[in-house]
Amino acid sequence: MSADMNEPRIPSWLWRIVLKSSTDNIGERGTRTVLRRSGLEHYSGVTPKDDDTPSVSVNEFSQYIQALFDIFGENGARSILLRAGKIGFTFAYDRMPPTIKVASKMLRILPEKKRLVTVVSEFSKAFNETLSTVGSVTEEEGKVVVEIPDCPYCRGFSTETPACYVEIGLLSQLIEAALGSGYTVKETKCVATGDPVCRFEIEKSHG
Repeated sequence: MSADMNEPRIPSWLWRIVLKSSTDNIGERGTRTVLRRSGLEHYSGVTPKDDDTPSVSVNEFSQYIQALFDIFGENGARSILLRAGKIGFTFAYDRMPPTIKVASKMLRILPEKKRLVTVVSEFSKAFNETLSTVGSVTEEEGKVVVEIPDCPYCRGFSTETPACYVEIGLLSQLIEAALGSGYTVKETKCVATGDPVCRFEIEKSHG
């Protein structure tokens, strides 16, 4: 399927990391199978650039994720995509807005909750700009909530359980870098399961 060149595209570094994470988990043959299943066989054997240049379209990216779920089930897809998100954060951090780094490293005098909200909000802005989404960040009953109505990770396919593990991995590593361990990120709503938005709840770990 040919992609509309005007459609938002995934940065090459993220596509590269998702493919590498796939290969590390399921091998080169498995990755080629997923690419064929998602109609992206022309990417087989091609290593995306390690930079911000546009690569696959958002729809193509979600087709790849759907193929992972179809072939390997939720457990197999989750391990690949969580790993991709966590590794992806390490690469993305250097490209994030200065406000994120200031909030996470220099504004230690601010209350922890304020730093959390600032860091997640700036990350959400960068995410929106990169992928042309309209995600929002709010505070609800002690939680920081991220909602993405047109999520690029699950666009156009259905699953029984929330599917946006790349975003969970990215947010988890972002928060750990900014505030240390002790927080959980849980997707409680997902467009792939029929919800109007993908909703991620961030809160202090219990116990």
